[in-house]
Amino acid sequence: MSSREIRVLFFCLLLIGLGVGLWQWRERLIASRLVVKGNRLVADSTLIRPLLSELGSPLYGVDWTVWERRLARHPYIRAVRIRSRLPDTWVVSVEERMPVARLSERPDRFLDEEGRLLPEPERPLAGVLWVRGLGPPYTIGLVRTDTAMRAILPWLRWLRQDPRRSALVAEIVIRPGPELVLYTTLGYVPVRVEPVRVEEQWVAFEAFYRQVLLPRRGQGVQEVDLRYRGQVITKENPKGSG
Repeated sequence: MSSREIRVLFFCLLLIGLGVGLWQWRERLIASRLVVKGNRLVADSTLIRPLLSELGSPLYGVDWTVWERRLARHPYIRAVRIRSRLPDTWVVSVEERMPVARLSERPDRFLDEEGRLLPEPERPLAGVLWVRGLGPPYTIGLVRTDTAMRAILPWLRWLRQDPRRSALVAEIVIRPGPELVLYTTLGYVPVRVEPVRVEEQWVAFEAFYRQVLLPRRGQGVQEVDLRYRGQVITKENPKGSG
């Protein structure tokens, strides 16, 4: 055997030895901590408590597939991923469903942007607009696909995209038809809209809000109708009324 071959063999044995040593070191690592990331509405304890029995196990010795499926049954969890982090930590990363509205008839029920009914979150949630007139059923986890829900979802998604938009709307009311009415946060003025052409109607809504409602401090307007293309039809309050 040549000297070159001996050096190659020695190098290979060294790599094998290092690999075996690293593997043995890896197998001796024990998990002693749990860290939760990505949760805003689900409490840490909800995600940590089921996993406490696994602490003390080898850091890389748990198949997390079953646990991930169990945790994902929570109505607010869209997806969950559990991974090991050196030297002693399991990290639970969560993707949550985010509520876009709260039901006036059932204040303990929320909606996400898919039309899914959610319970009240475990952590406080502020700034969610109200929806009135949706009606039952109110089953948690149910994804509503009825006519009323299909009418309101484009508006909920549009308002959800930008907090500055949702700050201008206090409540959305669904009337038979279905017809939609947005109620402004300033003055609680009813604004009639169509389920379609959301962006076009919003441009008119925002212009009305800033050019008319703000200068008047929410007073003097009884109703607004944005359903006619390119027109903003307003109905004034009788003189002297609020």
